[in-house]
Amino acid sequence: MENNLEHLKLLSKRVKALVSKSNKNAEDLTLIGQLYAYFFECLSENESVGFTTLFSRVAYVSVKYKFPSLLIYYNHIFRRQIESDEKSENINDTILLGAYLIQENSKQIYRTDLGLDIEKPEIESDSTSKIKGIFKRVVKGLVINHEAGDTSFQFVDHDRPHIPAKLILDRKDFHRQFRILVKNMPFPFNINLIDVTVENEVYHAKAFVLKPNFMIGVTSISECFQSNGSFALKYLVGKLVPSDSSVHMLIGNIVNYFLDELIHDPELAFSDVVKRTFRIAPEAFSLLSDIELKQCLDKIKYHFQNLKKVVKNELSDAGITKDQAYLEPSFYSDEYGISGRLDLYHHNQSVNQSDIVELKSGKLFKANSYGLNENHFTQTLLYDLIIESLSQGKLKSSNYILYSYLDKQRLRYAPRIRAKQYEALLIRNDVIMIEHILSDF
Repeated sequence: MENNLEHLKLLSKRVKALVSKSNKNAEDLTLIGQLYAYFFECLSENESVGFTTLFSRVAYVSVKYKFPSLLIYYNHIFRRQIESDEKSENINDTILLGAYLIQENSKQIYRTDLGLDIEKPEIESDSTSKIKGIFKRVVKGLVINHEAGDTSFQFVDHDRPHIPAKLILDRKDFHRQFRILVKNMPFPFNINLIDVTVENEVYHAKAFVLKPNFMIGVTSISECFQSNGSFALKYLVGKLVPSDSSVHMLIGNIVNYFLDELIHDPELAFSDVVKRTFRIAPEAFSLLSDIELKQCLDKIKYHFQNLKKVVKNELSDAGITKDQAYLEPSFYSDEYGISGRLDLYHHNQSVNQSDIVELKSGKLFKANSYGLNENHFTQTLLYDLIIESLSQGKLKSSNYILYSYLDKQRLRYAPRIRAKQYEALLIRNDVIMIEHILSDF
């Protein structure tokens, strides 16, 4: 922390010199972007977490140091501006915003004044025009009718059933899905509206959850996401095509067992657990040849050694402690209509912070920009929705994926991306429609 503060003082001198410069140009804009990125690199370089984008660093630091929501919002406005191919026309204002954020971020973390004395500049939102009104995270209700050609839908709020209301879906993908839905499902039907702005009895929703009391497993949804896109029909394939047990599945189950044992006793030796391992799936082991058995034992020993390092070092570096960790807890959300079992859930009540760790024994394949498999990334985001639902949006979570086969950076940060969560809910709705169609046969 002291080291970072020394770096910060040097950085502030560069920022002060840049702000005081009279004729700022595109190179200065690039420089403030580099200084801003360096600020977050200094704060996250010693973390035992892999970061592949500035977004993930900003998201992680914001959660770790409990940035106010408005400060997080301003940080991401600036981040998008410096990452955009279309650079801001007003270079001076963008540079001032970057300098202001370095100043305010520093105050939030170090409680110290850097002497920059930069006043808050005018900040224009880069999002679409917002509707002024009451914001609600979730609204439960019924869709009762839809007139052909109308862009809105007749909606009844469970909390205000005596007042007729209109529903407008702001995102085109959900609006398109809804129009298909009303043609194939009889009125009325239950939905939950997500991220809603209410004004003059008009409900503007970013997303919706169809039949929220119908629980769909998180894994079933996340497996619909692959590197080449998301396809709800993969859920149908999973229901109809039988899956055979494999050595990979066996190793996966054993690795999960190892994590449980190591959380209880980080000093455990492989020789202490290897005999007990055979009790997990004796039939599966008995079907292996001598060569396959030796290969399997070599692999699980490698995973065990990696997990031991993670439990003793990387988890503690991320602030995840044994006494506040829960192994394989099951949760469900009747707001989002999903259920699942987390590999490891950590909740520090004293600082109102939770952590989700999803363990994966498989290899990375066509990893996304965050260095994660797309299905694994989606899985953690759905678990994040469940924790958000259980805490009524009052609990912030840091999400991680633990790749036990990696030699380094095994614990990888999975940033919370709301748009990606919307996409997962869209697929969940498609899955519900598939179930509805199957029930008619």
